[in-house]
Amino acid sequence: MLSANMIPEFTDKTATGARAWWDAMLKLGYYIHPEDDPADQVNAETGQRALDNAACAKVTTIYEDMSSNIGESEACGIGVEAWYSYQGYTWDASKDEWVRQH
Repeated sequence: MLSANMIPEFTDKTATGARAWWDAMLKLGYYIHPEDDPADQVNAETGQRALDNAACAKVTTIYEDMSSNIGESEACGIGVEAWYSYQGYTWDASKDEWVRQH
């Protein structure tokens, strides 16, 4: 279970900072969509909650911070981009879709 001190800080309140935060969370093994309640996230291996209450509060505050600083849509888009990149995909503009890297 992640505790609040394990959640990366969101200090660079820009799109670049948001991407760095999403990348750091993915390295920890967590991708939590901003529309989902962090308290509902479950560790697939243990079946237990993934974040303690303080971590949930911190993630919620970070999402609010991202939304107010760069916009909710952009923050979500950056998160999706980070997730696809982490999974080995790149954006193919000619196909207008994410494609798996070989």
